[in-house]
Order: sequence, then C-alpha cells, then structure tokens
Amino acid sequence: MFNILLITGPNGSGKTSLTQALAKSGKREIIVRHTTRTRDFSEKNGVQYHFITRKVFEKMIKSDFFVEYELFPQGYYGTSKKAIVDSVSRSRCVMEINPSQLARTQKFCIAQFITVTTALVIPCTISLFKSKPNLYLEILRKRMIERGRHSDLNEAELKSRLKAANGIKNILPLCDIIIENEHGFFERSLNQLS
Repeated sequence: MFNILLITGPNGSGKTSLTQALAKSGKREIIVRHTTRTRDFSEKNGVQYHFITRKVFEKMIKSDFFVEYELFPQGYYGTSKKAIVDSVSRSRCVMEINPSQLARTQKFCIAQFITVTTALVIPCTISLFKSKPNLYLEILRKRMIERGRHSDLNEAELKSRLKAANGIKNILPLCDIIIENEHGFFERSLNQLS
C-alpha cells in the first residue's frame, strides 16, 4: 500500500529536522521539492531540493506541474505531482509541507489512492499552545532567531512568519498526530513519528 507522512507546522517548530532525521534513519524517503532560492554551500541539487530558475519554475506552474507551491522572499518552493507519485511507489515517504498547502496536498494524495498521515509539529505542549498563544509565539520567535539559517530574516519577515504561526490552530482538524517538539526532547518527538 502506498503511504505518505506529511509533516507540517510553523517555521521554527522543528519539522525540517524531524523530516531529515526520519530519512537519515532509513525509515522514510524524503520527497524532494523544487525551489528557486539560492543553494547553500552544503546543499546538493536533487538531495535537499531541485534548484531551478524562477523562469523555469513559473513555466512549470503554468503547465500544472506542482501539487502545491508558494512564493516566499527567498523564492518559490513547490512539490511536483510526479515526485509524490514516484516516491510513494518506491517506499514509505515523508514530506515537509507548509500549513497553507496542507489541504491541497492531502486532497491530491487521496485522489491518487495514497494513504496520508499528517503530523503537526509544535514547539511546546498542546495545552500551552491552546491556552497561552503569546508564549507559544515567543518560543517560536526565539527558535527562528537562534537557528539563524536565513541571513535575510529581518523583523518584517519574522513578524510575517509569526502571524502565519498564529493561524496554525485552523489546521488542527486536518492533523492525525500532534508532536510536542519541546526544546531538549527531539528524540521523543522523533520516536512518535517512527
């Protein structure tokens, strides 16, 4: 049976680290997405992303190549229909997905007879997430600043990401599992996904 694990959550929640750890363990194959952003020195084309030009990406959009795509300040990001279908035919897969694209991706997978499990990753307990949204957002803010992965993360971009994170509660009904990825408990979070 074909199946896919979709990992979603706000920026700074740990979804990328969990996705990569699952792949490194050999338990799941990562579905490689396309992007137009500049490649980091440590990245390899076709491994972390398929790095393409903006012009090529926009042609692919017009030809209905992507299941989902979004434009961010760093560039376009998207997942091709072919990548999902090809990957699930080979093995159990994992895919990191932005919350805004979750419903669209789930719908595509179900139409392809792919069993979907969706995990929402949050950087705190669910009770704190629901009862103290300001504290939840402060935890995310600290994580985004500490990881420093994007040198172009200015105050406006940080505010935009936090605003998006505040809307995460709207996708709770679409999620099968909630992973409380608190600081210092990464292995516990990973085990919940295994």
